[in-house]
Amino acid sequence: MTVPLIISAPHACRTVSPEVKKRLLLSDYQIWQLNDPFTDETCQHPKAFAHHIGDVHRLCCDLSHGNPPTRPFGNSDFYGRPIYKPGQEFTTKERQYFLKNHAEKFRENITESIKKLANAGCEQILFVDHHNTAGDHPVGKTGKYMPVIDVCNGGAAHTGEPLDDEEVDGVSCPAEFLQTFKRGFESSLGLPAEINTVYSMSHTGRWILNEVQPKFPQMKIHLLFLEYNLSFIHNPVTQKNDSEAKEKIHQAINGGIDVILEKYFRESDNLSTTIL
Repeated sequence: MTVPLIISAPHACRTVSPEVKKRLLLSDYQIWQLNDPFTDETCQHPKAFAHHIGDVHRLCCDLSHGNPPTRPFGNSDFYGRPIYKPGQEFTTKERQYFLKNHAEKFRENITESIKKLANAGCEQILFVDHHNTAGDHPVGKTGKYMPVIDVCNGGAAHTGEPLDDEEVDGVSCPAEFLQTFKRGFESSLGLPAEINTVYSMSHTGRWILNEVQPKFPQMKIHLLFLEYNLSFIHNPVTQKNDSEAKEKIHQAINGGIDVILEKYFRESDNLSTTIL
């Protein structure tokens, strides 16, 4: 049995091809840092209808990007280090290839999953956009450091209510969803979750709100943007990983998702895999 839950982890890919690596100034570890390590593992939910895992590294093409040329490609990493050797940046043709064969395909696959749920008669789905960021550098527009986890819907800090701001398109899910997730996460892990504190909304989230949701007016897409602190799992000083901590935050995230599904989704929302 599955539930109307779709999860994306666009920055899960941790490596690049040897051909690409020759053109970079970054070490293997710096390449690893530039994406969202472990999100292919921590995003997994046993009842999810679909998981969409990024298949290309962010330095080749950011699968979670705004309208070009906003963010599909960058020239420096989170620490301000240049990515490419002089004159070795991707050509326009190469960038078009990455966009078509990875970024566009990634979004096509997500849209297809949403379409299948709509065709199955689902009236609402929960979409979780899953990310992480290291806690050893300031992030976001606020310049703050990452909390244990930031759960977001594009609304105001702490409340999740809509902002009176032209740049905000409206919240991606009710504020109650955020509070419910926060309680479930904290009950499982024993550590605090923040709401719309460092981040507010992802580019994937805005794309779904602005371009995908209007295609399915009969079904409400509730989108939850999650960003957790990678340093909870990975120590950037020793460069060692804590597999026990990884599993704990994974289960806490699933615990937060579960309480949303239990509280706001009916038993009739569950899906028989045979009809899809």
